[in-house]
Amino acid sequence: MKDKGYIDGETKKTPKGPNKVILTLTDKGIEEYYKRVIESAKVFHNLIMDTIIKRMGAIFRNFFEKIGYDMNKFQNKKILFDIPKIFQSNFQSRLINSIFAPLDTEVVIYIQPKKMEEKNLFRIFKRTKVDLKIIDENLSIKPNSMDIIFMFGGILKEELHSRFLNSREFLKQDGVIFLIMRSKNKVERPREFGGFMEEIVRDFPKKHLNAFREILPPMFLEKPPTKPLNHEQIQKLILELFEEVQLFKEHIFLDVYVIQKLKIS
Repeated sequence: MKDKGYIDGETKKTPKGPNKVILTLTDKGIEEYYKRVIESAKVFHNLIMDTIIKRMGAIFRNFFEKIGYDMNKFQNKKILFDIPKIFQSNFQSRLINSIFAPLDTEVVIYIQPKKMEEKNLFRIFKRTKVDLKIIDENLSIKPNSMDIIFMFGGILKEELHSRFLNSREFLKQDGVIFLIMRSKNKVERPREFGGFMEEIVRDFPKKHLNAFREILPPMFLEKPPTKPLNHEQIQKLILELFEEVQLFKEHIFLDVYVIQKLKIS
């Protein structure tokens, strides 16, 4: 590493024995160190996310079986995935693939990805029966056209209410919404991990900070809301716009609200 200019050495005489050489990182060495930290973090993150997404796909299939929702009901249905931007850009496509790729079921799924991921989306669905539709300036969702909406996250009243209003416009009268949220007792990050991440971000060089932030889920870098909605408040909000709601608490680490029957205003 010394020949690459990453470290420098200072020789110090000692009263006894051989002289000591104290090694220090050069500016070039510090630069290389953080580059390798980011590369290692990417590998670790991809490994963790692959495991989580694979597990979530199995969780959802088991959940539908548990509540008696036959997966054949997805056949030829139009499905909208409503996932907040807080998740990584390729999270939703990988999750959809994890849920539906193992099924012998033809489905039409609408998503609104970040612009940078669009060109890579269709590749993972080539050998599946998923017909993926990209919502953009060329394709919009028509009112009363969606059979099923998967809605992820959202624990603030204003955010949820806005998304419910949009869902109400797109959903068919006999459609269903699956609202998926982290269980209330798991909304806050573990304190030790949160403090650890804050220390890393605070000490990370500004030059490499954005690259590091892009690797980690934003939920690990942002403080959770001080007053997230509880189950009763969420159900009350739902029943302002819909006739029926069933809550399935803490299915592994998720709460799932099954919402049906639009209220006719």
